[in-house]
Amino acid sequence: MNAEKQELNNRLLADCTADVIDFKRAEELLKQGAEPLGTVEGEYGKNNLYGEVAEKHFGYEETTEAFYLITKLFLDYGMDIRHPSVPYDYSYVFHPLSYYIYQTNDWGIHTLQLFLDNGCSVEDAREFWQYALGDFRCCHTSLSEEIEYQFHFDYIRKLMLVASYPHILNADDELRKLIWFEYNHYDLMNFRNWNDYTFEVDTSFCEDVHLPEEYRSITTIIEKNSGKAVWKLGIGILPDGRI
Repeated sequence: MNAEKQELNNRLLADCTADVIDFKRAEELLKQGAEPLGTVEGEYGKNNLYGEVAEKHFGYEETTEAFYLITKLFLDYGMDIRHPSVPYDYSYVFHPLSYYIYQTNDWGIHTLQLFLDNGCSVEDAREFWQYALGDFRCCHTSLSEEIEYQFHFDYIRKLMLVASYPHILNADDELRKLIWFEYNHYDLMNFRNWNDYTFEVDTSFCEDVHLPEEYRSITTIIEKNSGKAVWKLGIGILPDGRI
């Protein structure tokens, strides 16, 4: 990378991690050739610019509109997460969609939807739902505390949002199995309006919450307006009750 490009990337990183973001200046830097996934020197070593911005702005329910706007701007200027400058290694350089298991507010899911609306691939979408599922299966939890339910419901909302994109669902057998696609009859496109639903969770299948592989639950998704149960799916359990 030439010195001029590196300087543009460094300036864009500084702008996008400032307490007050100048979006006009950020866009001007992109017009000059700054790269949303260009190499920058982060706190722990080399990282992609967007990844370093995410480290600054991600934070459970504190994810802000500013991060949504940065992501939209980067996507408008051609950010392609399939081609990072620094390969994703999951020690520090994370795939952007793997971050979304840690957000529980609407700006988090709005930002995830930006990727889905911009041609997110099946493989990229799997970086979210498969990584998040691994956390559920490998973390000791009993859904006994409110925060655990928040993460659970947040995951279900995002999972069904991902499944509402036919180009992803039709090409991913594992995703269809995960959401019990063949056992439900409802227009998945409706799940793009994620605040239209409430959830009920049956945890009676959890035999021993001290063992990670024993995390099992069935979630029923309910329309707020009608009160009707419209979808049912399990985590760690198949429709016939097998694990």
